[in-house]
Amino acid sequence: MINKERIIKGDSLVFNSGLIIKQFTVDEVLEIGFSNYINFVNLFVLKPQDIIIPLWGQGVYYEDITHDELFIMQLKQNKDYYFELFKLFTNCDKVWIDYIEELESETICYQINDKSFYLGFQGFDLIYTYFKKTILHEHARKRFFTGEKTKKTILDEDFEEYQEEMKSNKDSDSFSDMITFLVISNKRKWEDVYSYPMSRFYEEYIKTYRKHEADYTLFGIYSGNIDPKKIQTKKLQWFKS
Repeated sequence: MINKERIIKGDSLVFNSGLIIKQFTVDEVLEIGFSNYINFVNLFVLKPQDIIIPLWGQGVYYEDITHDELFIMQLKQNKDYYFELFKLFTNCDKVWIDYIEELESETICYQINDKSFYLGFQGFDLIYTYFKKTILHEHARKRFFTGEKTKKTILDEDFEEYQEEMKSNKDSDSFSDMITFLVISNKRKWEDVYSYPMSRFYEEYIKTYRKHEADYTLFGIYSGNIDPKKIQTKKLQWFKS
């Protein structure tokens, strides 16, 4: 069982095989590149319904592919890059894709100290749950979410618009803004925030951001500029995950 409190404290995810999914600090993520970090997380957290338009651009309808099949598809599209990321964020010596008869499907295999293992469905779900409990997946998925579209309403123009959006996406700037927001809003020292595990950083950032939204909404109600009848109460429940 994955303990969220231990994750926020900074614990990495450790498998019985010895595989370790490392949890980096904010400073370490800045060093290796925020885009690389998000890309690794996206391998596990993105689901077909999150990237309807880009899948359509590749000739794939999102309801025709499963979550784990999307994982393998992403790996195959840029194996060298993702294999390097996998080794960077884990303690693996070697990574590859292979067909496992027991699973009747392809999965990622890895080598640790001359011993070989495969990830499998349970391992994949465990990593997904690990990232999900860090709340990090919320940020990663928002970058690609395209809304609910059916096969009849997806257009080639949607894919072209998506490509333009991705070209203008500046992950590193966004991450820097988040760090600055947390430092200023909560009166934290820069060096303290840089030392945060990523899970704690996201937990504190999202709670702070939601509290600011709730405060500004209440200010608007008190000043008479916002009609309280039109407010969704969940926007005021900033402390909930």
